[in-house]
Amino acid sequence: MGLKEKLLKYYNISEDELKERSLPPSSSLILDPKIHFKGFNEAVDLIKKHVSNKSKIYIYGDYDVDGMTSTSILYYALKEIGGDVLYSLPSRYKYGYGLVKNAVDEIYSKGIKLLITIDNGISAFEAVEYARELGMDVLIIDHHTPQDKLPRANNIIHWQVGEYTSYNISAAFLALLVSYSLLGKYVSYLVCLAGIAVFADQMKMIEMNLNIAKYALLYINKIRPLKLTLLLGQDKPRYTSSDINFNLISSLNSLGRVDIGDDINLAIEYLTSKSEERIRKLYPKINEISLKKKELAKAGRIEANSRDLLAPIIIEKFDSMQVGLIGLISTSLSSALNKPVICFAASKENEGELVGSGRAPEGIDLYGILEKYSSSYVHFGGHKQALGVTIKKDDFSDFKNKISQEYSTFNYVIPTKKYILLDESDLDIGSFDILNEFEPFGQEFESPLYCFKINPSKLKFSRDGNHIIINFNNYRGGFNYFNFPRDILDKKEDLYFKGKFDLSYYKGRASAKFVAEGLLDLKKAEIIK
Repeated sequence: MGLKEKLLKYYNISEDELKERSLPPSSSLILDPKIHFKGFNEAVDLIKKHVSNKSKIYIYGDYDVDGMTSTSILYYALKEIGGDVLYSLPSRYKYGYGLVKNAVDEIYSKGIKLLITIDNGISAFEAVEYARELGMDVLIIDHHTPQDKLPRANNIIHWQVGEYTSYNISAAFLALLVSYSLLGKYVSYLVCLAGIAVFADQMKMIEMNLNIAKYALLYINKIRPLKLTLLLGQDKPRYTSSDINFNLISSLNSLGRVDIGDDINLAIEYLTSKSEERIRKLYPKINEISLKKKELAKAGRIEANSRDLLAPIIIEKFDSMQVGLIGLISTSLSSALNKPVICFAASKENEGELVGSGRAPEGIDLYGILEKYSSSYVHFGGHKQALGVTIKKDDFSDFKNKISQEYSTFNYVIPTKKYILLDESDLDIGSFDILNEFEPFGQEFESPLYCFKINPSKLKFSRDGNHIIINFNNYRGGFNYFNFPRDILDKKEDLYFKGKFDLSYYKGRASAKFVAEGLLDLKKAEIIK
């Protein structure tokens, strides 16, 4: 079976379904919010009224990439129509998550008449009420799970509240809809930013999400805007979903994860700047912070792996870890262990609180498990597989016991992971022309998992004997396993390795590399041959 046939089987789709999924993106595929989105027109009218009155408008975003892109889209659109607008992405180390009263005080002191919260606010009952009492109008634009009651904002733009879609769409997508209504058109660069947020916030890669994600990939590869290609790093003939996730998004996310104070707002200036000189000046600072995040995250993973990780659900606190890194550690552990993980770190702003980040494999509704006790939390929000929760430090043991017990009562079936078995002929740069037909990859259409079978007798090693390095197809493809565990040399039967399959570039020459990450447990895998 060829690679394309394996991929069709992997995703359980037909050739015709692949062709339909691969159709070019189009703005005509975006439902007109002025017709299909309840309460949308009234919310936009509120913005237009304040612009017309020359009121001061404030955009209060979030510190992740969805918050950065959505804030950038709104700021761009409001400036284009002459709005008197300020913005901020709050440091999670100063304010924690979402809108808080201290932030409202600072915003009010600037003479703001309209406060727009973007990618947060749907659970900020007290802070929104306080802003209204001070005399500010409040517009909430958010996509996180709403509670039974809603904050007393003037207007709310939310995909579920407005009955716009049956699936979650990012805050940047909502901001894009607002920009369309304000500008009377979809601006290509803004569509690209919204498409990036589909990847960043792990929105389901379906329907309109798929449409704008495809547009982001197309725009990046065709236009190659400097501010984005710098973040993507290595110059490539074609950028992929993987490049967006692991380079562009990772770099921007660093600004919200590391404690850098108000420097987080560099993200908005960078993403909205039209000056090449300014972009080139800002990029080194972003790159410096990204490198610092990687160092801190590496230390955090080492500490996390020293803990007892045998429990069905992992709930741990780390006294010395920065709050912004716990999401990375939770994601890493959950992926490696294939189980739900909630990691906590001490709040810098509030000494008596712990800030937590939870991640769970597909099939486990971690949000639903925690929601039962949400009245006892300081803050809580997120999705089924990714959430944030803040609790009192003294409540940690009780929280751990309750959630562990609650999880034990749920009967979830975690799907068996599928792997595509690559052979020597697949380890060729031509395979990536086939893979590109299936792009973009994302939530519910994840990048394929790969494995490679080889007999121990055929293994070849580096000169120092520490690495397995095998070349195929006249060096157009290869198998690598760096610092491999020596016990695999004692095995006689065929070895199935799991790992990554990607293009590698050296001195301008491309080759297809399978990089092994360990042995595959065949009892827990479905192999597509």
